[in-house]
Amino acid sequence: MKKFIKGLALVMLVACGLVGLTSCNKYNFYKDWTDAGADLEKYNHIFKAITLEEAKAKKDANETFILVIGTSQSSSAVASINMLQIQADYLEFKGTVYFVDSTDYLGKGATRIEVKEALGIKALSHLTTADLIVVTYKDGVIQLDTSDDKSEMLEFFETEYATLSMEAVAYYLFRDFK
Repeated sequence: MKKFIKGLALVMLVACGLVGLTSCNKYNFYKDWTDAGADLEKYNHIFKAITLEEAKAKKDANETFILVIGTSQSSSAVASINMLQIQADYLEFKGTVYFVDSTDYLGKGATRIEVKEALGIKALSHLTTADLIVVTYKDGVIQLDTSDDKSEMLEFFETEYATLSMEAVAYYLFRDFK
């Protein structure tokens, strides 16, 4: 009987540990960004968090989608997430914007290269931690990459001070990008 109770206790301990591990590793977009100060409704926002591998699979499957890459540790990224949500609401956008959390990729050059190669973007460096990177894919091909400062398309989204206007990007995403 003691062996049975010990065995049952061991099974329960392993089961609780596995449940704890799986719940810890799941990224919670809403919690992360609202804790950082973003003003999002819990069940009514446009963002869906996916892993880098899922984003690469969507690109490789020649899908058409919008991807945002960023970290909630940046106050300007939090402001940009708010701007994207506000503009999506205003323009009555009913689609999904996929999101990859870059927090774990920014620390080492090798992991930044991994992200660049997986997604086909121009840059992911400490310089881009200040804001979000917005990428649009049409049939798996990049149409807009805000990390590519040599892109002619970015000229349409710059302010008079040669900075990227997230409001202009949002308008393009939610009105013109199909």
